[in-house]
Amino acid sequence: MTSSSLTGRSRSSTHTFGGFVIERGPWRFEREEDLDEALRQRGRTGFEGALQTAELIQFADACQRWAKTGHRTLTDYLAQRCGIAYRSYRRALALVEALDIVPEEHRGACRAMLIAMGSHRAGALTPWIRERGPAVTPEDLKPWVDLAEAATEEAFQEQVNEARGLPVG
Repeated sequence: MTSSSLTGRSRSSTHTFGGFVIERGPWRFEREEDLDEALRQRGRTGFEGALQTAELIQFADACQRWAKTGHRTLTDYLAQRCGIAYRSYRRALALVEALDIVPEEHRGACRAMLIAMGSHRAGALTPWIRERGPAVTPEDLKPWVDLAEAATEEAFQEQVNEARGLPVG
């Protein structure tokens, strides 16, 4: 893949789809598929970053950093001192809390599989993980990863609901 960093912006752009040259600011992709892969990678990095932030939020709450800095709540601490909208990380935090239930020997592999799924599908699967708790293994998640790649978000959510015994449709 030929591309430069996905940082920086410019107003210049060139799109030649017949010759598969796509240029936008500092980015250059020889093939359309290269752009797809760059976006997939960036999306995964974004979700992984959100999970890391959620883990830090969980840690800040556990050591009551918010109280030590004179804030009334964790939400106040995050917004006022850190500039983080707590609601932005709620989905990632719910997933981190669900992963805490997974046995430690499976947690890393399960986390990587969920990152590969993307934030919305992983978020949809979070209640299923919570319900199964310590019984969740990477082998349990493999069919969900496969479904996440093949199904729309709506179809994925319906399958999760069905697996949880909830109404579908």
